[in-house]
Amino acid sequence: VRLPRVEAVARLACTCRDLHSPAFFEAAMRERTARRGGEVPLPSGRRRRETMVQALCRGERRDRFQRQNKIAAGDYHSVFVSEEGRLMTCGTHSFRDNPQPILGHSELDEEDLQVIGGDSVLVVPRLVAGLADVRVRTVATGYAHTLAVSEAGAVYSFGLGESGGLGHGNEADQHTPRVIESLRGVRAVAASGGVNHSLVLSAAGEVYSFGAGDGGQIGHDPDSLFVPSRDWHQPQQEVTERLQLTPRVIDSLQGVRVVAVAAGAYHSLLLSEAQHVYSLGGGGATRRSSSRGRTSRFTGPQWTPQINEALRRVNVVAVSGGLGHSLVLSEQGHVYAFGNG
Repeated sequence: VRLPRVEAVARLACTCRDLHSPAFFEAAMRERTARRGGEVPLPSGRRRRETMVQALCRGERRDRFQRQNKIAAGDYHSVFVSEEGRLMTCGTHSFRDNPQPILGHSELDEEDLQVIGGDSVLVVPRLVAGLADVRVRTVATGYAHTLAVSEAGAVYSFGLGESGGLGHGNEADQHTPRVIESLRGVRAVAASGGVNHSLVLSAAGEVYSFGAGDGGQIGHDPDSLFVPSRDWHQPQQEVTERLQLTPRVIDSLQGVRVVAVAAGAYHSLLLSEAQHVYSLGGGGATRRSSSRGRTSRFTGPQWTPQINEALRRVNVVAVSGGLGHSLVLSEQGHVYAFGNG
């Protein structure tokens, strides 16, 4: 059965007074979305002169636009969600200097892979067998890890586990998808990944963060984070890592309902239901990805989320973070950019 688009349902509601009944229209919307495997996210507040029909359509549109990524690209791999909710991946299967596979496939035949620059590469997307029975709602990628949120609200992660970015309580790599146990009981609706940190958004509007936190990108008191003992074989560099190995709610956001999250490489952006943009991170000690040997320097960490005052009067609908810059999309279609130029 081919289901109508949100715009078509809204136009239909305008043609018949009977369809203006909130109860009737809400029941129809919920039934339609349930057949897709999801649920209608009702906005918590109605706008001035906004009908229930408009509010319901806005809620569904916001959910699909802000929190349902069907494709995502990491530094070395790509992930896709099919129309049936099946997860597929391709790209670098394992690195020359780190043979641990990152694409979520337990076993691949040599004839399926090509050697490019010393790395083993899967050039054609393949179904991730470990999630074959799971309907995936949205996906996110970090530097070399993947987060998948199911329609049931569970979060699965796999790939390189450096700095605890997979959320399993350690830094071990995960070859195949594994549910994040500490998020059981939390209905997740979205996720985002940075170089070595991750963000998960719950249906209640809470943000859980984990992984590298020495730059403030996960929003926790630095004194509360785990400091591992390292031997970087680079005595001239002072490297102070601070990690959160399992998902943890950002307490400083209490009372703020978040509707979208975006992890940059070393910073994070959050969008509230009030359409305020919060930013955090972007600083801290020298970060080094030991798996690929790259080093990046940032200064002036923002340890807790702060509202971007320059965007306070802008009706923001989407946010995105890069290596050292950020993009914001307004309701009017304007794009705002800031950060490293």
